[in-house]
Amino acid sequence: MAVVFAMALAAAACGSSGSTKASSSGSGGTSGAGGASCSGPGISDGTITVGVIQQTTGNPTVVLDFQYAVTTVQARFNLQNNQGGVHGLKLTAVAADDGGTTTGNLAAARHLVEQDHAFGIVEMSIEPGGSGTYLKQSGVPVTGWATASDPYALDNNFFGATGSIDANPAKSPNTSIVGFLKTKGVTNLALFGGTDPGSISVSQGTASAAKAIGMKVGYQTNSINFGQSDFTADVARMRSAGTNGVVTELDPTTNLALVRAIQQAGLHPVILLTTGYDQRLISAVGPLVAGDYFLVQFAPFELNRPAFQTFKSAMAQYAPKVPISEVSAYSWLSADLFIKGLEAAGSCPTRSGFIQKLRQTTYDAGGFVNPIDESKSLGHSGLCNWFVQAEGKAFVPVSPQPYCGKPTS
Repeated sequence: MAVVFAMALAAAACGSSGSTKASSSGSGGTSGAGGASCSGPGISDGTITVGVIQQTTGNPTVVLDFQYAVTTVQARFNLQNNQGGVHGLKLTAVAADDGGTTTGNLAAARHLVEQDHAFGIVEMSIEPGGSGTYLKQSGVPVTGWATASDPYALDNNFFGATGSIDANPAKSPNTSIVGFLKTKGVTNLALFGGTDPGSISVSQGTASAAKAIGMKVGYQTNSINFGQSDFTADVARMRSAGTNGVVTELDPTTNLALVRAIQQAGLHPVILLTTGYDQRLISAVGPLVAGDYFLVQFAPFELNRPAFQTFKSAMAQYAPKVPISEVSAYSWLSADLFIKGLEAAGSCPTRSGFIQKLRQTTYDAGGFVNPIDESKSLGHSGLCNWFVQAEGKAFVPVSPQPYCGKPTS
């Protein structure tokens, strides 16, 4: 799904060209079995270079948070470097901008692999399909936010930070979302999806899951553009269809416009927003979203688990200007999963060893995410999600444990 965050009051982000190297910190060390003696693609002089695909140009709604991906990734790497690195190897991140397009995504990947000689990629992009085939054929390992089934559900070298995504959500849906909504009394859904492939496929999967459990889908659209502000016609169709539940696969700014239109029309459905879990949002517009639910694919910050405390502390030390948000959490988890792959690959890691060994592990980021059995996850989205509800200027977890659905087929 496309998952992006923007606040209307924020300034536009700066553009970039080529690649950008993050500021690294820490000794890294070369005392392990690998260290300075290890060499190969992306590895030299005791350092592993990791490419980061991010977005610093294009739609400002996306740019606002995705521009911080490399800084966040390097923050996780700096923490690791100060603990001795991975097998004595220091980690450094270098970024390339994909502009939020498939052609830009491919160009960014090629630049990182062929010019920056990156060992692998951490990808924070809404258009990962642009480089999927190239990275697969090149045998390059990738961790990132699984925003689209192509390539995250199809290619063995792609690993989602919170798990995979269904190869065809419409044909193999699960009840993790609709089952939760059913417990809140929803019987008739309105579904709002964007135009990007991930948003469309996930919204279609939600529709299939709803029908599988006897829930009506009274209204559905997958033609919403990021930044759309007029939902008059959509809300009228919701009213006519008698919907009492809403699920969005949109960016938070667009979500807010939809929620406002629903309220102005005097409708009171149960609303689930799959993006926007960000303290800045609720601090700014708490009354607007009061009572609404938000989907979270990792343990909510409010649970204050030790893994979150580590994340928050490291960000304060190494990336103090980066907001603690849904997007920065995904960047951190993607970097953490990359480290897991390097650790599993052995003292002098290879790309093929990284992919093979990481695919044999179970990953939970120290309790930050629900355990992922990588040997079984490819092409299958997780059945468990957390949900939080907006109350005042705070998010309140519905439960300290995730809500788990079931496959419908």
